[in-house]
Amino acid sequence: MTWKTHKNSFAVDFPNGWTVSVVWGEGTNSSNGNFGGLVEVGAWRTEQPDMWLDEEMTHGYLSHKEVLDYMEHVRSLNSNNLYKSWSRSKEIESLLDI
Repeated sequence: MTWKTHKNSFAVDFPNGWTVSVVWGEGTNSSNGNFGGLVEVGAWRTEQPDMWLDEEMTHGYLSHKEVLDYMEHVRSLNSNNLYKSWSRSKEIESLLDI
């Protein structure tokens, strides 16, 4: 795995050929400008950044637990998966009134 960190984000390239990005702050679908709140995530093929995991490209307002679940989902994909959507739990959606 390769980790990249920036001021308001980090990304990890998994050995299976997928990259996950986590961002927060102004201009993102996150709750505030620090990592203590909810964040936005997305995943794409590491060597093909225009090939996103999900049709929606990113998922906003995720909790720390949801970020970990999302990262585990992406890590568990085999290298041949071209598209395998991830969805947040209905329990979380109802709490966020989505």
